[in-house]
Parts: sequence; structure tokens; C-alpha cells
Amino acid sequence: MASYQTVPCVNINDEFVDIVSIDVKPGQYVNSGDIVATVETDKSMIDVVAEQAGYVLRIDGTEKEKARVGSILFWLGEAADEPIPEQASDPVATDSVTRQPTAKARALLKRLGLAAGDIPSSGERLSVADIETWLARNGKTIAPATGAAPIARQDPVPAVNGELEALSSEAAGMLHAVTWHRDHAAAGYIEMEYDPNRGKSMPPAMPPNTN
Repeated sequence: MASYQTVPCVNINDEFVDIVSIDVKPGQYVNSGDIVATVETDKSMIDVVAEQAGYVLRIDGTEKEKARVGSILFWLGEAADEPIPEQASDPVATDSVTRQPTAKARALLKRLGLAAGDIPSSGERLSVADIETWLARNGKTIAPATGAAPIARQDPVPAVNGELEALSSEAAGMLHAVTWHRDHAAAGYIEMEYDPNRGKSMPPAMPPNTN
């Protein structure tokens, strides 16, 4: 029976990859592990290998173009003339309105029991803001999650002796940023390049001129 292989995920945060090359042709027989294509993102490039042996029945990916991760790249069969199922469809095919939701939007959709295809997106990814806009247009609101503790909007006054002083504009801005990240920001990480040898090859500083 004909089976398909999808566009691989190179980096977890990338929804699309660039197809650098397609290295097989329809009718060609490939062994499991043979290189069939090369894909690339902004960070890396990888070879795509056949997950099983078979004849290439059809190639759905297009060389030198972007492809959505999880979309069908090509079809394999036990015979070169094996038919592809008529009901076959792209597992992640979407129209021009539906977009892949962000992680926060996906969690909100699950909590509200909504589908991403029901809500139009304003950009390349369906965001929480898109969901909130759709809810407002339909006269709906987001109910607090069951069992979720309310977020304190104001910290209690410390039980110590002292006097309250008004914060400067800079300090108030810093406090707002810190509390927003504490109460609302999602946990994450930042990838940064680090060169341990940076600065080691710099010449020593010249002594001050005392003349």
C-alpha cells in the first residue's frame, strides 16, 4: 500500500523549511536510509532520508520553495505503478485564513474547546490576540481556568515599620516590567552564541604615561 513521508521538523520553533533539493525522481527505487532531499532553515541544513524502501510514486514538495513542517514531501509504494489513494490529503493542509496556532494560543484553544480553523488569523500564526478578538466579536469572554488561582494585581504591604515613598518613573517602569514577567510571561529560553576565547587574544593594556 502506498505511504507518504512528510517534511521533517528541523528546529522546534520553525513552522516552515526551505527545500534546497529533491534528489529522487518518480519511478526511482530507494532503500531505507537513502538521501531523498535536503531542507534548510535559518539555523541549519539536514539531509532527508527515506524512512522505508520503495518506489517513488509522486513528489509533492517543490525544490527551491518553502514547505510546511508535517506536509507531504513524497509518496512511496511497493511497485512503481502502485496507485495513490484518491482520498489522500495533506495532513496539515490549511487555507489562506487558518494558521498554525502559537503555543499559548493552542493552550487557550484547548481550554475553550475551540478549533484553530474556526478563527481567522491576522498573521502567519494564530495568536491569543486573534482568539480574543474573535471572542469579542461573537460576544463571548474568557472564563478563568478551573482551579486557577487569581493573579494578585497588587502585592501586600510588608508588615514592617517604615514609610511609603513614591517611586520614580524609572523605578515604576522597572517594577511594572518585573511583575508582568512574573505574572504573565511564559517560561522559555534564549539561544545565544558564546565564544569562550573571546578577549583572551587581546594585547595587555599599556601602562599610563608618567612623563
